[in-house]
Amino acid sequence: MKSIYIGPSWAERSFNTSDNTDTGITSIAKELGLDTVNLAKSGYTNRMLLQKLQLYLEKNPKSKDSPIIWFYSEPFTDAWWYENCVEEKIIQSSNWLEIRASTNKKILKEISNLDHPVALIGAHSDIIDCNHSNITVIHPSWQKFLAGTCDVKLDCGWGAEVAHRIIMNNPDVKPSYSIVDAITDTFNSWHKLEMNHLFRICHPNILGNQLFAKEIKDPLFNWLKKC
Repeated sequence: MKSIYIGPSWAERSFNTSDNTDTGITSIAKELGLDTVNLAKSGYTNRMLLQKLQLYLEKNPKSKDSPIIWFYSEPFTDAWWYENCVEEKIIQSSNWLEIRASTNKKILKEISNLDHPVALIGAHSDIIDCNHSNITVIHPSWQKFLAGTCDVKLDCGWGAEVAHRIIMNNPDVKPSYSIVDAITDTFNSWHKLEMNHLFRICHPNILGNQLFAKEIKDPLFNWLKKC
């Protein structure tokens, strides 16, 4: 039975430039030689990935028990939907972390409700507060793993560029000091990862993919053998 491989740009490909002109790109699927149905899609949020996956499963009933390898996207991107509030209000709120945490729990619950065995991998966002019997966290943080290889300080791996983009798209909205500080800290860490030849702006590059593939190879393949 083929596994299903899904996630945002982090799962789809490596980035060695800031656009789509890269040559010799790789991915975790390619590095590990995974025999899988690849549903990874750049720019997709977890909610969009859920919709894409559910549509695939409806059209392919033979995949009803397939194991799913899920690279986690930034939950903040879906907060407006799950929390029923506009993005501008979220970036203004001093409680934005609580809003993000609430969204994270709701997304993980929906992934669990797929009723498939799921291997969850922290990528665009770390994996936190995940306690579901059918979800196995293969690695909580691709970002922290890369930071640890070169002694870069990174307290939390998250999609800081998402919050930054919302701020830039709403110049008349004053964001909370705490979200600006969190974005700044993460951007500084990403820049240091780029200087250490592991990152390109907000994505792992080829080397960043190769190193992490080696890190998760054994636990991922052991999980697949049990499915």
